[in-house]
Amino acid sequence: MPVSYSVDHRRQRIHAVASGAVNVADFAAYIAARVKDGVYDYDQLLDFSGATLDVASQDVLNMVRQARHHLAKKPIPFTAIVAKQGTATYGLARQLCTLFDFEGASVHIADSVEAATVWLDEMRSGTHGGVRNGRT
Repeated sequence: MPVSYSVDHRRQRIHAVASGAVNVADFAAYIAARVKDGVYDYDQLLDFSGATLDVASQDVLNMVRQARHHLAKKPIPFTAIVAKQGTATYGLARQLCTLFDFEGASVHIADSVEAATVWLDEMRSGTHGGVRNGRT
């Protein structure tokens, strides 16, 4: 599976890793698995640094919009995306930041898993003093 994930129930966090060519069906399977596993509302760290998108960004954005009904009455999770600047994956991450900003969510693009983890920890603990949606 091009997108796999592990769950930390104590921290209510998902660590997803995408690798190789990732398409719309892969994103749909990832979202469906999180819903099925009952962790759709967990914070997520998405490591796209090893992925190549084989998808139109509009398709992913539409899928995210459609999936939002699973969070209707739940807190909106924090999302940190690891992506290399200058790639199509980074461009999609920026679009997701914009989309989630309109939804009231916090999304952050980081250049490493470590930086993404720190941001999620700070956001969850309320100690983050920087921008809500942005890049490190």
